[in-house]
Amino acid sequence: MVVFWCCDVWWCGWQEPFSAYACRFPALWRKFGVIEINFSRDTIVPTRLPLWHCTGAAHGPLMSAGGWPSGMKAGSIMRAHFGAVLERTCNELRGISCLELEEVAPPREEIVSSRSFGSMVMTAAELGESISTYAARTGEKLRGQRFLCGAVHVFVQTNRFREKDEQYSNGITIPLEEPSADNRILACAALHGLAIIFRDGFKYKKAGIMLMDLQRNTQRQGVLFDAALDRARSVRAMAALDALNERFRRDTVHLGSAGLVRRWAMLLENRIPRYTTSWGGGLPKVFAR
Repeated sequence: MVVFWCCDVWWCGWQEPFSAYACRFPALWRKFGVIEINFSRDTIVPTRLPLWHCTGAAHGPLMSAGGWPSGMKAGSIMRAHFGAVLERTCNELRGISCLELEEVAPPREEIVSSRSFGSMVMTAAELGESISTYAARTGEKLRGQRFLCGAVHVFVQTNRFREKDEQYSNGITIPLEEPSADNRILACAALHGLAIIFRDGFKYKKAGIMLMDLQRNTQRQGVLFDAALDRARSVRAMAALDALNERFRRDTVHLGSAGLVRRWAMLLENRIPRYTTSWGGGLPKVFAR
């Protein structure tokens, strides 16, 4: 199911090409607020909008000459005139899935968390808060996908678009003694890397971390002096942390190094309401009489 939001209208359909139409004529259904595109009535869109609105304006004149029905019913003709990509698009719009069969999902190679700051950061303390926060984000993703990481890459950079400011960017990879998904270990390694690459006197605009050398938590490679008891405690501690943050809200329990007042946080003034992902995202009030 593909769900998207455009101009006060919720759209949902089973094929991604339908998303292109959401930007063209959502006002037609603004009265209802929700549109579901399904195969039983997929002719509603074609009769109101040309096919090239979904595929690109470059093919508009030829498609207008051929008409929508020929494009919808004859995929082979579309392949001969416009190529295999447009043929797959037409088949998707007709309800024929053209997604390739992926029997085994490829393993993840890295997990990244990176954000631009809401304001320029010049102190190591604020950079450390951001790096600790990103370490917690990546650790949460790591545990959710049942992975462990063997190395942490941390990087910082200034705003390259401000040519008057002195520019600096650097990164470093810190290997872990043993693979882990513990926020404390990830943050400790990231902060160690930050202490190495940090240079005073620069206005930093962005920082982030990347977890590398991922492996399944069921295929963990042991070390010579393996502390199984400490590892079991770490697993229980992270499980409790995830449970609390999921039950209440994100960052209810977090690392002290992440700070409390995050002045560097990204500005979210233009973010759309998070109706489907957060109860605190500004749900509209409805009154019934």
